[in-house]
Parts: sequence; structure tokens; C-alpha cells
Amino acid sequence: MRRIKVSLWNLSPLISELKAMKQRLPDLTRELVEVMCREGADLARDNIVRMAIVDTGDLLASIRYVLAKDGTRGFIRADSGHAVYVEFGTGVVGALDPHPQASPSRYDVNGHGWDGWFYYNDRKQKIQWTAGVGSRPFLWETARMLGQETVDIAREVFKKL
Repeated sequence: MRRIKVSLWNLSPLISELKAMKQRLPDLTRELVEVMCREGADLARDNIVRMAIVDTGDLLASIRYVLAKDGTRGFIRADSGHAVYVEFGTGVVGALDPHPQASPSRYDVNGHGWDGWFYYNDRKQKIQWTAGVGSRPFLWETARMLGQETVDIAREVFKKL
């Protein structure tokens, strides 16, 4: 932040500087939101790899961010059809290893229990059995990590004021 020399008899340099800062604030806010979203999308992709989530490329490719028109909000998304199952897990196995913010009672909603169920695996081109899968909360972890970086990123962006 710049230093401004003022005196009690002449506040006009301060007033001018504050007006200039006020004009730049919306652009810097938009820049902050965009930098945070871009960093978050990169973290989400890194978390998918770090957590060794089996992926055909669909999940990684589906990570993107969207900015609100006014630039004050942004959203990091995983648009893959199976992203929610990866994030939260499924079945009784998911209940044993639940998402940090999910209730274990929300797992195995169809009541399959340890009998599990069969499904067609497109990637392997065969029918397979499962009792579910544990949570791999790549987006939750992204939000946690990004929250730890927020102050540093904001400092970097707003030092331009």
C-alpha cells in the first residue's frame, strides 16, 4: 500500500487517493475472484491425482469454474456424471468411510447392505458387483486448501491498490 503525505490543513491528496482506490476496487475484486477460482480448479485437479482416483479423463476434464456476471462470486464445478459419487461415496462401504460433511445414514439408501448390487462398467465393458465405495472428497479438500490460501492471494491482488 502506498504512503500518502497529508496534513490537517490539506487532506486533498488523501481524498484523491481514496477516490482512485474506490474506482479500482470492482476490477480488483473481480481479479481476486478469478484468481481464487483458477487456483481452486487447479487444486481440484491436483487432488484427483493425489487421491489416486481412478479416472478415464472425464472427471479431470469436467473441472471448471464460472464467474458471476458482476464478478463478485465464482463457482468451481465438477460436471462429470459420477463426480458426486466420487466425492461422497456410495453404499455401505461409503457409510464406513463417509464424506466429512455427510451423515452416514444417507448412504445405502436403497438398502442393499453387504449384498451390494451389480452394475455395468463402461470402461471395462463388463458387469461388476459392488457394495459401494468410500468417499474421496476432492472438492471438499479443495475448499479447505483454498481457504488456507485466501489471505495470501488477496494480499497479492490488493497490493496493486
